[in-house]
Amino acid sequence: MKKKLVFLMFALLLIGSVASAAPVVEPLQTVDIQADNNVNIFDYNFMDEPGEARLELTQLANIWGGGAVLRVDIETDNGKEELQVVVSGAYNGDSLTTHMLSVSLRNKGLINVSIAKSTPLVLNVKDGKLTVAAGGSKRTVDKVYSFGGSLHTQSITGTLRVYPGSDSVNAGSLVSGGSGGNGGNSSVNDTVDTVSRVVNIFR
Repeated sequence: MKKKLVFLMFALLLIGSVASAAPVVEPLQTVDIQADNNVNIFDYNFMDEPGEARLELTQLANIWGGGAVLRVDIETDNGKEELQVVVSGAYNGDSLTTHMLSVSLRNKGLINVSIAKSTPLVLNVKDGKLTVAAGGSKRTVDKVYSFGGSLHTQSITGTLRVYPGSDSVNAGSLVSGGSGGNGGNSSVNDTVDTVSRVVNIFR
């Protein structure tokens, strides 16, 4: 009788934990980003029209070297802008397990961190704010209203998953052995700026 009661309690606890688990959010769209190793431009559309969204980029790889870049269209109070995503790498790839990732706007850096291939880069636009997060670093830029719905890659490959815009974004985990934008610290670089001030952030 005691064994049956223990089993019943265990079953009830298991059912309760499953019921309380957060639902899995499926991406609205998944895009396999292909490119060549000659910095030719490949264009991809991931939304039918400009709007809020949460973009998660994983498996980012540079298959060329210097000059490889991925650009994501955004809409700001100054009009159309481009986020520039750069991943370190060598011609025809390399055997390194970590690489440097930098994201910039108007050629001024927002984050600069070490990543592994599985490290997600999150670009989130919600309620007039753009949040860029990866590898334990996060920066928020005000007066960014939507993604343009397209991206353009030159020798940067990866996987893009598109979700509805999120109210909050986690900075992610610091990649072991990396220095990144936090100087190797576990504290999060979480700063809010406006688009008009981005040009002055890292002067």
